[in-house]
Amino acid sequence: MSPVLIDQRSRPLPYWSDFFAAIGPSLSSLSLRSYAYDARRLADFLASRDTNIVAATQDDLVAYRHSRTEAGRDGVSEATWQRDKTLITLVFKFLIQRKVVEQLPWITIGRRSPIDYPGVRGAPAIRFLSNEQWRVFREVGLGGQLPGGELDLSWRGTCPQRNIAGATLALSTGMRLREFCSVLDFEVPYMMDRTSSFDIEATAKFSRRRTVHVPAETLRLIHLYRRTERADVIRKTMQGRVRRRKELAVVHRIDRIQNRIAATFEGKEHVWDVARMPGGLRRLCVVETAEGLEPLSLFVGSNGLAIQQRAWGAVFGAASRRTERFRDSPLVPAMPAKVTAHDLRHTFAVVLLRYLMVKASERESGRRRGEIGNGSMSDHLVHSPILSVQRLLGHASPLTTMTYLRYVEDTEEIVRRALDTWSDPDITYADYISELFTRELK
Repeated sequence: MSPVLIDQRSRPLPYWSDFFAAIGPSLSSLSLRSYAYDARRLADFLASRDTNIVAATQDDLVAYRHSRTEAGRDGVSEATWQRDKTLITLVFKFLIQRKVVEQLPWITIGRRSPIDYPGVRGAPAIRFLSNEQWRVFREVGLGGQLPGGELDLSWRGTCPQRNIAGATLALSTGMRLREFCSVLDFEVPYMMDRTSSFDIEATAKFSRRRTVHVPAETLRLIHLYRRTERADVIRKTMQGRVRRRKELAVVHRIDRIQNRIAATFEGKEHVWDVARMPGGLRRLCVVETAEGLEPLSLFVGSNGLAIQQRAWGAVFGAASRRTERFRDSPLVPAMPAKVTAHDLRHTFAVVLLRYLMVKASERESGRRRGEIGNGSMSDHLVHSPILSVQRLLGHASPLTTMTYLRYVEDTEEIVRRALDTWSDPDITYADYISELFTRELK
């Protein structure tokens, strides 16, 4: 069903319903819902200026952009405004196609338009955490501790082990939010003595298949969560899943060699390639045990099924607000106003790129000293820091990955101070992760 925008008298706003009916078939339900909220915000703003989407002028849209992006601390990021801009562009192209308006209400000069995000076009919006910022966010924000490490008896948060394990998985693998929240339990094995790997595809951006590598210390945190909070939630919600059996995909065979599962869903038998299973289907998968139906999702919510992206966003938001409460403590460094799952992905990328660049420099020095051969073109490509990080992050082009490199070059001193807190010339990046997360288990 397409969204319907109504005015204060409960009358449908002209053209918006037709617009959503036109774009609805090409969008997921989540994207359609997000655009609907954006449209409601835009329509309300235009109404406050005694106008509407058909009569809106360039000045109206510039004022809207200003209210969204330059409202002090509450101003949205470039990525968020890009979604607003996409909606504005789509709706006006729709109105032009329907001959409601003749042209776009703004003038574009070259590649710039008045509704672009303010500032330098293409300035990379990269935010990452220092080691100390991550420690505070993890232990104080997600874990409910006080800055000194004591237990905060007034904290009323839930599932700290799940939240810490999920955030750690994001930090140590570079996975996007929609990727790590859809991971199935059997994809992350119970072995804890070495790095584990699995492939993702359908949940990755643009369904671009790649391999995710999970460090051993992250596996240990996940195992701790499995044995405690996850087991408790599954036990308490068993009857609810039994009542919903007809809605769920009951898995009766898991082939770890071929990475396939066989399940009964909607009265039919199916065999699915696990990497190609979309997030919505993954959330419905359960396996029958002696105790009842157990969810296959690794991270589960209070209902015993997969915790979704919106709920993870609430977890990160609550943790950020909690760390803000202790900003005056000498034990708490200056923290971002809000830490997101994507900030952890950026942290993974920047730290790993720095490490690989150092290793590449050492390799080149060894080549010049004659300690190693010149190598072939393929050898140089294999050891390229940019291409290595591109593969791990799943970027379509190395130009996207080079955004991080440009950021390092443009803000060398800031990045140096941040990365110095992670750096030690005698240990590898894997050792960083291992040392950092071993402390969590002590």
